[in-house]
Amino acid sequence: RDIAPSDVLAAREAGATGVVLEAGATNSHALILARSLGLPAVIAVAGLLSSVTDGDLIEVDGNSGEITIGETVPASAPVAAGRATPSATRSSAPPVTRTTDGRVVRLYANVGQTADVGVALAAGAEGVGVVRTEFLFLDEPPSEQDQYEVYREMADRLAGKPLVIRTLDAGGDKPLPYLPVAPEANPYLGLRGLRLSLAHTEVFRTQLRAILRAAVHGRIMLMYPMVTNAEEIALANEQLLAARTELAASGEEAGDVAVGAMIEVPAAALRAEALARHAAFLSVGTNDLAQYTLAADRNNAAVSYLYSQTHPAVLRLIQATVTGAHRRGRPVAICGEVAGDVDALPLLIGLDVDELSVAPHSLERVRAAIASLSYPECVARTEAHLRDV
Repeated sequence: RDIAPSDVLAAREAGATGVVLEAGATNSHALILARSLGLPAVIAVAGLLSSVTDGDLIEVDGNSGEITIGETVPASAPVAAGRATPSATRSSAPPVTRTTDGRVVRLYANVGQTADVGVALAAGAEGVGVVRTEFLFLDEPPSEQDQYEVYREMADRLAGKPLVIRTLDAGGDKPLPYLPVAPEANPYLGLRGLRLSLAHTEVFRTQLRAILRAAVHGRIMLMYPMVTNAEEIALANEQLLAARTELAASGEEAGDVAVGAMIEVPAAALRAEALARHAAFLSVGTNDLAQYTLAADRNNAAVSYLYSQTHPAVLRLIQATVTGAHRRGRPVAICGEVAGDVDALPLLIGLDVDELSVAPHSLERVRAAIASLSYPECVARTEAHLRDV
């Protein structure tokens, strides 16, 4: 009926080329991961499990949301192992994305696997806006060396382009066995993201040491998820300093990293200027920001009619984030799913967002959409959209 992020990765490794669910939610982490991997997905298919059997061939159209259940695949028939790849495997993609009147919007990629970096570069990404490190290490606690090797490989592939590594964003619907959490009545309001890392400082510092070591070899920035206040950033930075000290004591070289914060909590958006005093950049995670603003569980289909990442109240919080950050000279990115929604792009550009980070397979479509827009038009559309609030 539904799946977890780990199921998506296991299915892809087994050769799956699409996802169909009887339940599911568009903004669940499992579906976000499927999109980032280029796997077409259709959800909320009533009666699916009673209509198919093992071996049935299902044609999946992720654009229209339609599936066709066909004849059974013979046991000896080959299974298509490929998935959609950007047509821009050529190197002709423009290095900078601009509106028709020349306004620059930096375009980056969200990645959850090392292979995603190559797909992103082929599609003309200017760098990686989010590495979802929890998807890299779902089962066992990774060693410092394991993490260092993955981060360095990504940095090497990017060859000087930005690489934003988000520290483990576990909890909620992304439990990690090596970051245990006691049963909670409401996990989405409990130990998640940075809160959980600060409760497991040994695991946190192991990751920070790996990031610092990899930063010697590339333009690496780190980002804390689920930040609520400046005090959390200060506590996390204490762990970062401790990690740097530990590396120095062991004779390991550590690189310089800029530190950023994700804005997913309404309180953080309203206090963006205060956070920007402690962070070099802010990145808005609209998936959770919408959930917390609208009191609508992103994974609950029964309240999906309330969930909208372009709700005027959500956009007001993005606007507050941009205003506060820009007062401190800090750039603001959008790394939630709304950044890949071409219908929402005029609103984000109209809010003066500096950067967008999207699934690698969405880069070409988003770039083309931005190139068809003018900044004054975007501002006008945004102002009209916000008049109701």
